[in-house]
Amino acid sequence: MNERELCSIGDVARRTGLSVSAIRFYADEGVVTPTGLTEGGFRRYDVTPSPGSNSSAPCATWAPAWTTSAAC
Repeated sequence: MNERELCSIGDVARRTGLSVSAIRFYADEGVVTPTGLTEGGFRRYDVTPSPGSNSSAPCATWAPAWTTSAAC
């Protein structure tokens, strides 16, 4: 079983070039869904590509610059 890599919203923002507030907006609108929350309530996002995905970049539809090449 592969262990998922969860990143903070700030890491996702750096990877995508989107602002943190834009990612929060998309999450609040239901466009993207955080994978989980920390004990403190911070959003965490899975950056592992989905099995069978044709794209090496997860969430390619909303964040085309998001790549899995850099660790969080």
